[in-house]
Amino acid sequence: MMGEELFKIPVISFYDLAGVAVPMMLTLLAIATMILDSWVGKKKPSWIGGFTLAGMSLILVFQALLHILRANVKGEVGLGFGGMFFFDLFGIYFNYLFLASAILTVAMSISHLSGKDYHQGEYYILILVGTAGMSLLAGSRDLIMAFLGLEIMSIPIYALASADRNNTKSNEAGLKYLLLGAFASAILLYGIAMLYGMGGSTDFKTLSNQLGTIYPKDIRFFFMMIGLGFLLIGFGFKIAAVPFHMWVPDVYEGAPTPITGFMATGVKSAGFAILVRIFLTALVDQWSHLWEILWVLAVLTMTVGNWLALVQNNIKRMLAYSSIAHAGYLLVGLSALVASLRKSQMEAFGPTYAIMYYLLVYLFMNLGAFAIIVILGREGRGGEMIDDYSDLARKRPFLAALMAVFMLSLAGVPPLGGFFAKFYIFQFAVHNQLISLTVIAVLNSVIAAYYYLRVVYVMYMRGAREEVETPTVEQGVLINAVLIFSAAMVIILGLAPGNFLDIIFMTFRKFV
Repeated sequence: MMGEELFKIPVISFYDLAGVAVPMMLTLLAIATMILDSWVGKKKPSWIGGFTLAGMSLILVFQALLHILRANVKGEVGLGFGGMFFFDLFGIYFNYLFLASAILTVAMSISHLSGKDYHQGEYYILILVGTAGMSLLAGSRDLIMAFLGLEIMSIPIYALASADRNNTKSNEAGLKYLLLGAFASAILLYGIAMLYGMGGSTDFKTLSNQLGTIYPKDIRFFFMMIGLGFLLIGFGFKIAAVPFHMWVPDVYEGAPTPITGFMATGVKSAGFAILVRIFLTALVDQWSHLWEILWVLAVLTMTVGNWLALVQNNIKRMLAYSSIAHAGYLLVGLSALVASLRKSQMEAFGPTYAIMYYLLVYLFMNLGAFAIIVILGREGRGGEMIDDYSDLARKRPFLAALMAVFMLSLAGVPPLGGFFAKFYIFQFAVHNQLISLTVIAVLNSVIAAYYYLRVVYVMYMRGAREEVETPTVEQGVLINAVLIFSAAMVIILGLAPGNFLDIIFMTFRKFV
């Protein structure tokens, strides 16, 4: 009898398969892309990008069907693989963000890689595997599963950052990201080990119940707080929070431009997704003052990011420090979320929806800006230095207008989406009595307006240092579609912010 129980085959449930459907399909697509690359990769490299783009679009459609199915499932949130993975609407929402980020990145990359001498097949395969890791991370209900998702996401990004092997800056970016990322992962894993030692489990709910019995006078409390600190350091590295941000400017500058946009949107979204998960499902009463630590991190991240962005002449480095600053604004929302948990879990849903909306807007305005950098680089204009945008409004009025939209939205100018993204974050911070933090965030937004408006000024008010001929390079439909779609979403999200927030609330309200 004991032998029969030992070798009993576990039954795979609907929630097991549905929860990992997207990462599983992305993995299958990566294998199919690898096979296609071995057949036609050298002769028709552009086919690999087109195949990847078509496959991801089909997965996005499948994700929408899965969303409809999950929304109609009655009962509590589904748990897969013994409770290690969520199949819920929160994870589905972030899958939309990851797939959208990856699809737009691939569309930009098809133009960016045209004429490049580094291999394309592995480039697209790594994007697919990295996106699968993001999906696993966002759906995790267990610290071990979260760590696996984090590493499956991170390792392909390390390789992508150094994809341009003939560029020393790209090589440097990949090496720096790999070494610092390895240290961050080790610290995170050590934090997980300490929390497991104190709580006896890595499952979020069980860990919460067990750690809830440890009080400050208990020696275990000290080790529990160290473990939590290590956890924040590990995930703080991924979201580029200060002081764990040192890798960002060099990696963003050296990585291929589409990959820089992918890191700034997809990786950041995945980092905040798992942090929200942990705080909503594993937070214990003794951690109720954790918002104070997040308060300090938010202030440091916003201030350092914005002040260092002021002196940048390279637009990719400027957007790197801008990405750090935006992580600070999102940390304001996370501080509000943790502060609201002192009242009830229902109170925490408001800041959660604000974070979800912010990441949606940030995806389009950030990737749109990087798409313009790709276009100018293809045209031989450069595109990486702010001076390269001199007199762009006269030579390329359409590109200049779209770049102005993205810069103004990043600055938080109404009525664009970036304004309302910040507004909702600040609103919930004020609602939870974080007045001083909100004031600091608003002042930082005013400082940030300078370096965003500087790009607009250069495009419209400064004449070109040397005459640049009108380009004859054909950019293709895809990257223009990325630009138009991103600009349209930034504008629409700004014109109807309440409607989108209501959609998020009504569609994704049950996720814990």
